[in-house]
Amino acid sequence: MGRLGRPGQRAYFFDAGRGTLVGFFEWPGTTPVPEKEAGVPVAGPFAYDHVALGVGSLDDLFRLKDRCAAAGLPASDVTDHGFLYSVYLHDPNGVTVECCCPARGVDLAAAPVA
Repeated sequence: MGRLGRPGQRAYFFDAGRGTLVGFFEWPGTTPVPEKEAGVPVAGPFAYDHVALGVGSLDDLFRLKDRCAAAGLPASDVTDHGFLYSVYLHDPNGVTVECCCPARGVDLAAAPVA
């Protein structure tokens, strides 16, 4: 079995539930992609639009926003999409990360909304 990673590389894995992991890899000396607003089309090179990660509740989302502010990390205001709430951040490589939770009474697993 091979070894994961290379010298200087960092890897982060998050449990997405039901045996699914989401992995992010960081290599020193890379050139980040330009930051962009999530869901807005662009021309030219970019990695992908964004990744969304769920948090437990709207209170958790506000706590995350407050922690970002306290650490000096830029984060969007809490956005109400009608069926879920989101905060948008950018990782060190310019990739947009959306942290979100369903609106009260919305079960996205039972009734997905697109």
